[in-house]
Amino acid sequence: MTSNFHADLANDIGLLFKNVEVLKLWVASDELDLQKLITFIQSYVADKKIDYLRNDPVQFIQTTFRYETCKSLRDFCIDSICAEPKILLNCYSPQRGPSFGDGWDLTIETDCSLYSHSNNSYNDITKFIPNTTRLNLEDYEVFQLIHRN
Repeated sequence: MTSNFHADLANDIGLLFKNVEVLKLWVASDELDLQKLITFIQSYVADKKIDYLRNDPVQFIQTTFRYETCKSLRDFCIDSICAEPKILLNCYSPQRGPSFGDGWDLTIETDCSLYSHSNNSYNDITKFIPNTTRLNLEDYEVFQLIHRN
């Protein structure tokens, strides 16, 4: 293979794989011990990691924590979010709402009529609490804080 082929491959990885799919290719390459491909993917992801983190922080973080191969990216995610928490706290998807996680107490209904795009907030946050008897004082304080903002 020529060096032009490798350079073209490195440039085109972003076109072939959207967002975190390139991380899955990285993991597969590592499992198959494809060293040249691993090198190109690592350099590509190193250049684009902040874009990946800003575009889809939850998916990017989940993927980096799922695979040991992505340890350096995991550390980058933690450092970036600690330095700039709004990366994670302000992420919003019209299909899923804000990304708070997937626990029973963090599930958000997908009824978009509850979300007000004009002021970027939810009209009635209490509709998102599945069962108030299961919440503890700390949960209540968090919801009160969210409701005030």
